[in-house]
Amino acid sequence: MRLRRSDSNNIAFDDLDLELGSTRVAGRATVDSAGFAEGTVRIAAPDLNILSPLGLTPIQGQLDGTLTLMRSGDRQNVRLVANGRDLSAGSDLSLGAFDADVGASDLLGRPVLDGRLTADRLTAGGETFDQIRLTAKGAEGASDLELAATARTFQLGARARLVPGEQRRIELDSFTAGRGDQRFALASPASITIEGRSAVLSNLVVTTGGGGRVSLKGTVGEQFNLAMSAQSIPLSIAEILRPGAGLAGTLAGEASLHGDLARPEGSYQLSVSHVATPRTRGAGLPPIDASASGTLAEDGGTLDASASAGAAAGLRATGRVPWRSAGPIALRISGQADAALANAALQGQLLTGRMKLDADLRGTLGAPQIEGTATLAGGTFTDPLKGIRLSGIEGQVTGRGDTLTIERFTAATRNGGTLSAVGRITLDPPAGFPAEIRLRASQAELLASEIVAAVANLDLSVEGPIMQQPRVAGRVDLVSMDVSIPDRLPTTIRPLAGTRHIAAPSQVRARLAAEQKAEARAGRGRVSGPSAFDAALDLTVAAPNRIFVRGRGVDAELGGDLRLTGSSKAPIAVGAFDLRRGWLTTVVGQRLDFSRGRLSFTGDLAPELDFIAQTQAGNVTAQVEVSGPATQPVFALTSQPALPQDEVLSRLLFAKASGNLSAFQALQLAQAVAQLSGEGGSDVFDRTRRALGVDSVDINTGAHGGPTVGASRYIGNRLSVGVRAGAKPEDSAATATIDVTRRLKVQGGIGADGRSSVGVGAEWEY
Repeated sequence: MRLRRSDSNNIAFDDLDLELGSTRVAGRATVDSAGFAEGTVRIAAPDLNILSPLGLTPIQGQLDGTLTLMRSGDRQNVRLVANGRDLSAGSDLSLGAFDADVGASDLLGRPVLDGRLTADRLTAGGETFDQIRLTAKGAEGASDLELAATARTFQLGARARLVPGEQRRIELDSFTAGRGDQRFALASPASITIEGRSAVLSNLVVTTGGGGRVSLKGTVGEQFNLAMSAQSIPLSIAEILRPGAGLAGTLAGEASLHGDLARPEGSYQLSVSHVATPRTRGAGLPPIDASASGTLAEDGGTLDASASAGAAAGLRATGRVPWRSAGPIALRISGQADAALANAALQGQLLTGRMKLDADLRGTLGAPQIEGTATLAGGTFTDPLKGIRLSGIEGQVTGRGDTLTIERFTAATRNGGTLSAVGRITLDPPAGFPAEIRLRASQAELLASEIVAAVANLDLSVEGPIMQQPRVAGRVDLVSMDVSIPDRLPTTIRPLAGTRHIAAPSQVRARLAAEQKAEARAGRGRVSGPSAFDAALDLTVAAPNRIFVRGRGVDAELGGDLRLTGSSKAPIAVGAFDLRRGWLTTVVGQRLDFSRGRLSFTGDLAPELDFIAQTQAGNVTAQVEVSGPATQPVFALTSQPALPQDEVLSRLLFAKASGNLSAFQALQLAQAVAQLSGEGGSDVFDRTRRALGVDSVDINTGAHGGPTVGASRYIGNRLSVGVRAGAKPEDSAATATIDVTRRLKVQGGIGADGRSSVGVGAEWEY
């Protein structure tokens, strides 16, 4: 490229020829002393990816275009002819193809446009436009524009005239936009006049279905004077911009605003009627009616607002709100509401009860002050996923200046246990609302899912910024915990990664597209950074015994202590619950005692299992290992010498090779495989134990050779009582066991024949 200046101060670009990879820009141009340009510049870019480092964002596609600059007297004319395909910039903007041939005469004075632009498959803002067509026809002193766009069920059309001059004017002849049955349109021709940095709106009236009407008139800009009016606007019109919003109801209001855009002045009146959303419908809530009115001034505005949802809620707020965080607030808020209103924001959890609020809000937005009370009475909380149900919830929170005090909070769990909380929260938004809360529970059923059921005593403290990084510390004493190994593997397993759907039906395609959009949004959320809330943990969990693991032949009791540290997002468990007793019962009634057992938690409600049982089966030493999460445990069989797993199981059950089994034994072997793989039915012993309401059911061989059946139940942290029935009187007895220490037990019994016995047992793990 060569740049030169002539004696007449003309600047010429001669032999322009730039190359960057496969992209080439070539041509020539001259700019005279009056600022008019003439020449031609052409760009050819078969792969725009080479320009990504310059744009600091991924760029893809092909582009080819020619820009021609011409002077006609005192007019600067320009023409652009370009096309491209498979264009994209970043992750949210893409264009399948475009073709443009657009010219402008007198570009620097009174521009008149003439040409066309077509675009296909434009994706922007989550919407995909199949086709966009823009045509411009230059007339004497004006340009006639016509725009049409379609996107699946969305259609947009507009016709306008662009009139240049010292005051440029856009004359709107028509404008329509619609999706499905929803549509809004320009009621009659309107105009927008550009005066400096302001726009003057004239006769701008838009109508909607159902008789809705919106009118705007006045001046809009850095300084504005605008009058607005809305009548019977159906909220379902939101479907045009956001399909699936599911809004119902109507909007009406009027406003007169003027002054600075950042601090408008004027008055307003707004109301919505019979408003409903998919969430409010799903929660069974009645439609909502609300209204607000007031005035706006330079330092803030007044508010007189009320909202009601049938008999479910009635709230009113009156007072003054500032524009700036340092401005004074003076609001009075009062009313009552059904706690079920919060269910729309909960994820499958259900809350009931009656809430009352009577408070004055003072101070500033940055440092609010509250005087008043909020109460909850007759409340219940249900979490079906975790099996949590709280009833009789009563609570009262009192505001005293910059502090909210939890005067009381009590609730009862399903098993008759209790929960309570007291504390205070400081109203300091920049500091994350520092809190000091004490939470206690007595014999409370905290979990009751299909996998884990737990009853515990709690003494916990929550301190620090409750909206950011509070510290949760204290002690959890587990009274009992039941971990159930499911009889069958779950059916909600996700498809294998990388699976492609070929010729999928339309319903399946729609569902897959929705899932992909949801995953993309979740991915963008992860890129933006982690959530601000992440509580620090310092918890001691103690359980001397009564942690039971049962299901699929496993019957084990564990106990121990662990400390939970780290954070709520990344908890760290130091310690585990270790085996106290346990065995694995096969489908043929053979019992294997566990030699090792451990239950650990890694942040999930489903604990990790680690159990090993070993026995001598003929000339083979067989070992059964149960490991993995309780929801999907893995049963592994090993032996010395090494044999296939089915052979190990055959020798384990029948002490002979599988090839020597009878037909009935082969069937039993298949049932054992099904039991261990999670494809069999439920455990009959576990069903029996639950029906009897005991902690343990055991079938064994008595001291005199006959079979015995035993059942026991804990009546304290260290004492369990039970009965044992045998084929002979001397094998039947009432029993009691006391756990003196972790390894030392005292056992006693009174037999059916009148004999009594006392013994001391010790257990060590090697």
